[in-house]
Amino acid sequence: MDQNIILDVQSVNKDLDNGIKTFPILHNVSFIVRQGEWVSLVGPSGSGKTTLLGIMAGIDRPTQGRVILDGQDLNKLREGDLAKLRNQKLGIVFQNFYLINTMTALENVASPLFIRQDRRNCFNLAADMLHRVGLGHRLHNRPHQLSGGEQQRVAIARALVTEPSILYADEPTGNLDSSTGEQVLELMQELRRQMGLTLVMVTHDRQIARRSDRELHLYDGRLTDAKTLQPLGQAALTPASVWAG
Repeated sequence: MDQNIILDVQSVNKDLDNGIKTFPILHNVSFIVRQGEWVSLVGPSGSGKTTLLGIMAGIDRPTQGRVILDGQDLNKLREGDLAKLRNQKLGIVFQNFYLINTMTALENVASPLFIRQDRRNCFNLAADMLHRVGLGHRLHNRPHQLSGGEQQRVAIARALVTEPSILYADEPTGNLDSSTGEQVLELMQELRRQMGLTLVMVTHDRQIARRSDRELHLYDGRLTDAKTLQPLGQAALTPASVWAG
């Protein structure tokens, strides 16, 4: 396997079953992501982007297929091992921030470190990360005391405080106005450069996607050609051709 490949999604299918009918969500999705790359996963609402992101993060499991993250097959890991891998290898930023309202910004950012650091060091690392995202003056504010853009910066700091190998972002500017969203994107680009991060971003916004190194288009749960919306042939899903795309 190419040592530069950090994420390998292999023939992933996902079905939902309500006991009466099976609903296909993802159809034979395959692609790779190389270390340091920014890949945008683009598609309309309901195309399966967030479902796919959850599978790539080990939060959900595919009906068929597998995901190899930094050499580890997520399907073969038990829940405890998956949680450990997410804590060590992954950062995730969501559209809705998901900050803990009773915690300060400092406590929110420090929380992923509690299971592997002494508390004093956790808070030192969290404070450093908040300074890096421009919120050194907001350490002791709670989420309701912060603007939407500031809350997303706290969420980014929390995702990156463990120094992950790869960052997943699910519509990270979706709840922000255009000016604030632009600032958050610029911050993520700068942190990606500084930290050597790999970034996989879910977005429906083609303007955002065009900033990335590569776009992958999902339509009705299938990887498609961006212009024709026709499913990509199997030859187009090999590592070499996906990279060239």
